[in-house]
Amino acid sequence: MIDKRKKKIERKIIPICSHCKKIRDDLGLWKSFNQKFSKDNSIDFSHSICPECREKFYKKF
Repeated sequence: MIDKRKKKIERKIIPICSHCKKIRDDLGLWKSFNQKFSKDNSIDFSHSICPECREKFYKKF
């Protein structure tokens, strides 16, 4: 018997560093893409800058 119920897909915006592409999790920690995601196909990304890249590329600001 085929289950005709559809899976609910949760979509959200994910902060990603514009330079190194690390992703900020819900706790505010920055992780590599591979650390954060392995199989998820329903993700949209936004761009942000992690603390290390902000210091390296935007010290003057």
